[in-house]
Amino acid sequence: VRGSLKFRIIGKNMKFVVLLAVIFLSVIENVQNQTCTTQNILVYSTEIDGEVIISKSTIDGKVGFIVTETGSLYRSTDNGTTWVSQGSKMKNFYTEDIYNWYPGVGIYSLEVSPVDAQTVYFLGQSLFMWITRDAGETYNFTATETPVLDIKTHPTKPDWLIGSALSKECNYTSFPPCVVELIFSEDYGITWKSKFKPITSYDWGRAGIAPYPLETIFVCGWLPDDNNQISYLPKDEKFLTSTDFFRTTKTLQSGYDFVYHKEVDVIILGQETDSSHLQMSTSSDGGETWKVIIFPYSEENVDKAAYILPYRSIGSVFIALSRNNSCLLYTSDAADEED
Repeated sequence: VRGSLKFRIIGKNMKFVVLLAVIFLSVIENVQNQTCTTQNILVYSTEIDGEVIISKSTIDGKVGFIVTETGSLYRSTDNGTTWVSQGSKMKNFYTEDIYNWYPGVGIYSLEVSPVDAQTVYFLGQSLFMWITRDAGETYNFTATETPVLDIKTHPTKPDWLIGSALSKECNYTSFPPCVVELIFSEDYGITWKSKFKPITSYDWGRAGIAPYPLETIFVCGWLPDDNNQISYLPKDEKFLTSTDFFRTTKTLQSGYDFVYHKEVDVIILGQETDSSHLQMSTSSDGGETWKVIIFPYSEENVDKAAYILPYRSIGSVFIALSRNNSCLLYTSDAADEED
């Protein structure tokens, strides 16, 4: 193997070191036997303050970011040879009062724009968020009205984001009307607007896929009944879509959780069949038609489902199921077929 690259993280006494080794191997043949020698070993190390929980790079691969378990952010511009803490750049947006009021502020999530190599979003604890539009040279800080739980970048517009957040009612109660709502930003996350509530899952739908509008969004959520009441029961939850930021809404199916696999345009939807079991369905036409997913133990019920859809495996779908305290992993190269 010539020019292989290995990346390891080694922990000891709560201090962690990032090791990057570039190893070139050459095979030397002779009449007696074949031997393998190792040449040109380069090892670099960088100390960081905890175990790495997130690692991502910009779409051009020139800049990398890692987040540690302590919420610290590190950046590399030399293919991971060295890593520099970004804390000093981000502290400039704080005052001493904010640090006292919100101790332990740190990064817990980051999203890289799929179309702009310079744009990366960082979610912090409590109400804090940072945006870089120059791949980490500088950061812009914003504070949201309620905690943003996660965000999803638009497939074609780097300034558009949707996210899930606790509604304003959660400031004074932990019960409905405190719910999770869908929020939208069209200015790189600086300002947000509530678009739909309550929801349990969401994603940009077929946005960017012709002829669908850029505003196409999928959610699992509840619609009010004829008396303008919401049941909040899983059996009443719907899989919905909108092409105008939920000024109008279309119900596609019953369901309480979904994953949209953009690369192969496949939706995996969880549907409750009774109080403790569910079935899973799939659609490859934007939710217009559905087929029930058939597993090898199709006569048995599924207790709980989590979906793993690796984007690099174009054409493949992986589904991890939890059943009777065990985990089963399935894969299919044709998710819209009953196999």
